[in-house]
Amino acid sequence: MKLSKQVKKLLLIAIFLSSLGQIALAQYKVDTRQIVTLSVEERAWLMNEMRGHLSGIEKTISGLSQGDIDAVREAAIDRGTPHLSDPTRMKFPQKVPDAWKVLAGNMHKGFDSVLTSVNNKDSVKETLTRISNLTQNCIACHAAYRIVEER
Repeated sequence: MKLSKQVKKLLLIAIFLSSLGQIALAQYKVDTRQIVTLSVEERAWLMNEMRGHLSGIEKTISGLSQGDIDAVREAAIDRGTPHLSDPTRMKFPQKVPDAWKVLAGNMHKGFDSVLTSVNNKDSVKETLTRISNLTQNCIACHAAYRIVEER
């Protein structure tokens, strides 16, 4: 599969940012991220949600690289703000800080933004910029919070 230069650049940036996060955490003897305590079930559900978000990001980038706008649209719809009203979603708002809620909401709004970009027939560069902005919420959240299970 041949990736465009823009997609390759975005992937390299993502790998680089991930590496920086690992290096930053490695220099500390203590993890200074804020602890969020969840039940075993809540944590498992949340981890599955986050994997779904990563999969959605991958599907948008892959769709763009292959010119499959329908795949991009589908991934953005699946992970956008309408996803928040799914009645099967687990809810534990009292257990997470308000700043977490803002980051999570912005991540879903980021998928809405990708959908808007696709529907407006924006350039691939503009859509990739929106995906990049979306992932900044993921990075900020993972840098700020650490999930632990209730004992």
